[in-house]
Amino acid sequence: MRHFKSWFVLLSAITLLLGAFSMAQAEERFIGFEFGVDYIRPSEDRFNGSGSHFALIFPIDKGISAAFYHESDRFSGEDTDTVTEAKVNVTLDIDINELRIHKEIVPIVDAFLGVGHASVTNVFSSNAPIADVGVRLTPLKTQGKVSDIELSLGLLYRFLKINVQQPFGANVTDPNVDDLGGFAAGLNVVILF
Repeated sequence: MRHFKSWFVLLSAITLLLGAFSMAQAEERFIGFEFGVDYIRPSEDRFNGSGSHFALIFPIDKGISAAFYHESDRFSGEDTDTVTEAKVNVTLDIDINELRIHKEIVPIVDAFLGVGHASVTNVFSSNAPIADVGVRLTPLKTQGKVSDIELSLGLLYRFLKINVQQPFGANVTDPNVDDLGGFAAGLNVVILF
């Protein structure tokens, strides 16, 4: 895991240097913030979740930007104990840190790729690499002298393979969880300076 974190820090530093180098050449905004809310529907159908996120955005070139992205999610899961037939509820907290690269496809649509690290805690603790692939639709955009403000909708698929033994206990039909990846939709506000 230490090796993975070292690569993440190195790639982040290279992205910042590239952004700083091309910033002087670009006539666009040079820093921004994104915050928003998310609904997550993982492949593991016993769970669903919601969360919030924040990102620090650095435009690299026209139509290309990098973002340091952080997301905090809460997943709720439910299963039935096969012995007592009682409902078993589990809550997971997930923290995600990623480096995301956005590329504008058309003026109101951009695609992005994010890679990073996820920490899952509560009933069990686990760490895993994570990757997101998605699109963002920006139907509302205002441009001012000091800042640009955007309202956007995002849709992504998340790859988060994780091996968790018996989070619901041993007496359920499928006691193990191996995939918390899945689809997520979000509402975002972006402010660029």
